[in-house]
Amino acid sequence: MRAKKSFTSAFSSLIMIPAIVIVTLLDKPDYDFFNFIHRNIVPIAEVVGRGLTYPARVVGRFADNMRKRRDILGENIEITARLETLEKTIMEKELLEKENALLMEKLNMAKAIKYKTAASRIIHDNSFMENQNFILERPGDEVSPGNIVVSNTGFLLGVVVENTGEYSKIRSVRDSRSNIPVRISGTNVFGFLQGGGNSSPELKFLSDGDFSPAPEMPLVTSGVNGNVPNDIPVGRIESADDGRIRVKLGAELKNQESVILLFFNKNERYD
Repeated sequence: MRAKKSFTSAFSSLIMIPAIVIVTLLDKPDYDFFNFIHRNIVPIAEVVGRGLTYPARVVGRFADNMRKRRDILGENIEITARLETLEKTIMEKELLEKENALLMEKLNMAKAIKYKTAASRIIHDNSFMENQNFILERPGDEVSPGNIVVSNTGFLLGVVVENTGEYSKIRSVRDSRSNIPVRISGTNVFGFLQGGGNSSPELKFLSDGDFSPAPEMPLVTSGVNGNVPNDIPVGRIESADDGRIRVKLGAELKNQESVILLFFNKNERYD
């Protein structure tokens, strides 16, 4: 009990001393003392206060940065979703424009063709090296050797050479045995387009030996020997150097799913 009373008495004395000093100073202010506190104690207290509150301020700034980062990420996700929607809309628009252009080409080509036509599809690629042959599903009994096969965009693809049951064999313009009479569009210069297998077809035997062909000149069929109709687009001159005139075809059979048959009879000339 005596120890407890002694501790209480000491604590009371410790409290009383600063209280007496404060009361005395308030009753009779010592301005030098207050200036000393202001110049020395207050800055130290501010430093100590900032030090003690630094972890809390760091945590606060971190939380604020995380909140801002979350907001930015949310905005980025929203912007990304809007961009994806916009890109999808643009792609759909471009696809519709292409489909519309293809439809217009088909309609224009159908108006230009003077013979009966039929749509069919390629069911097998039987090409190898120099032999570039494809199997066509026959749309009817009217299909016969000599009928012309063109792409949906109107470019010459090949000629029907054989019928077997419900199928027809097409010899591609690329086939090494293919020899199509052509004309350089816009001129009276004729020649023959010879297939090169896997290599580019070549334009040979020009009717005008002095004519200088240039790249991008378009080629159309000439119908000189009556085996093909006139004025079917074939492709363009790709290069004309080293005495060889290479041709880039306007369409390739290997890239076609559907084709158009022209029921062309060489005995009925295409005028």
